[in-house]
Amino acid sequence: LGIAVHNYYDTHNSLPSHSNTLPKVSKEINGGVFVALLPFLEEENTYEETQHTLHSPREFPVQTDTSIVWLRRITAYICPSDNGQQVSANLYAPNNYLVSMGDWADQWEDDPSAPSQPLNSRGAFPAYNGGTKDFAAVTDGLSNTLVFSERLIGRANDVYDAKVGIASGFALNGLNVTPEQILNAAPGGRFSEATYAFTPSADGGGASGNRVNDDGGAFWGIGSRFTRYNLFSTILPPNSPGASHQNPNGRHLIPPSSRHTGGVNVSRFDGSVIFVNDTISCKTSGITPDAFAQKLKNNTGTSLYGVWGALGSINQGEANATP
Repeated sequence: LGIAVHNYYDTHNSLPSHSNTLPKVSKEINGGVFVALLPFLEEENTYEETQHTLHSPREFPVQTDTSIVWLRRITAYICPSDNGQQVSANLYAPNNYLVSMGDWADQWEDDPSAPSQPLNSRGAFPAYNGGTKDFAAVTDGLSNTLVFSERLIGRANDVYDAKVGIASGFALNGLNVTPEQILNAAPGGRFSEATYAFTPSADGGGASGNRVNDDGGAFWGIGSRFTRYNLFSTILPPNSPGASHQNPNGRHLIPPSSRHTGGVNVSRFDGSVIFVNDTISCKTSGITPDAFAQKLKNNTGTSLYGVWGALGSINQGEANATP
């Protein structure tokens, strides 16, 4: 994937957008990085099909028909360490990889003009209006900045595992929460079945209230504001609980996760792959709701979240960010 990004860049002189990479956009699908990279992963025919397919998988009667491009698994998007077997009610072809939004949590409703402009300047992949950036924007250095990581595919039979499920009900839109509170929501690495009701992604995984869903890695063909599918942030450390607000358009804090012991594989913008331990320096304690809120509103300045946060931001001047 790291090489594919460089080949894309050589062709287009920009990084791929995480939105509006399709000429025909349905309410369910608007493309993203993983659609844009298909021609550079020996999936040229698949890419051409995406450019001429309007409908969502939900609109097809036979959900296992792999002749429909949105239902087709892409080998390059399935991690060998995860078995790739989705046993939930999801109707899409899944994805084990996420692109970095930096030490940030996008929210579609952040600004009255959204989604008409890309709001996130801390990551390399604007999630709105087809915005793009180039390598010159990554002033922290290509070897100091993350582009991809792993994420376990959501499974209904293991959704209470905090590395798999994503819990909603946090006051992320109102910013009345802290990273530490999210980490404490899954003692022993599991969400409480008494606290969180399971809502499958296909049945409205973003429904309001205290719920847990199987949206993680649910679909490689979707981008834009649906950050819970294909974007990760460097606020919570690897293999931490995934968290979202109470609706699908709200903020999401999605950390990487994997079946590897003690950490995850990540790719940097220079094309290299490194293993990041769960114990990487990542400041989550002592951050007040106000400090957390101000960082997400102001969108500038060095990361609050230690080395892990610095690896996510592209242009905030953090030195020596490599773990």
